[in-house]
Amino acid sequence: MFEGAQKSVDMPFLDQSDLLWEELASIAQDESLVLYDAERVSAGLLRVAIDRPRAATIDSASDEVAELGGVTSGDCTRLCRRLMVFFAAEGPRFGLLAEPEIEVSSPGVNRELRLPDHFAGALGKRIKVIARTNSEGVKPVVIGTLSRVGNDQIEMVDEDNESLVALRFADIKRANAEYKFR
Repeated sequence: MFEGAQKSVDMPFLDQSDLLWEELASIAQDESLVLYDAERVSAGLLRVAIDRPRAATIDSASDEVAELGGVTSGDCTRLCRRLMVFFAAEGPRFGLLAEPEIEVSSPGVNRELRLPDHFAGALGKRIKVIARTNSEGVKPVVIGTLSRVGNDQIEMVDEDNESLVALRFADIKRANAEYKFR
């Protein structure tokens, strides 16, 4: 969780420093996948979002950069099966049932941006940020291009007026990639 964000009962997301996160990341890596996010909803439900490391290529016909990769349903099924075996033996050690319900998916095109790594992966891309109500001088919703990610804040160019907007992580209520479908 980024600096300034507050944990609460309604935010069951795992921190990257959590031992369960480390185990999930290791198992995902064994499958050539990346753990994007994980949420322990209850002792009986775990949600896992995975991604695939991306390789960029240039389409010679259009000179556009295309990203290869992406998560398949087979990736989700394979990882879910691995996790079922893991939790049958280790679930109680992590506060989960030995047979928890496990939901494995891709973070999607309009993926949530919660961790500094998520923002770093969205540099140069269109994002949507909902600011906390106490953020002075900032519109409640800003859509624009993410231009910089620092230790405690992001900067983005607001697409409404081309102004540079700086937001501290602590002032971000919610953020996600905002893919513009043509």
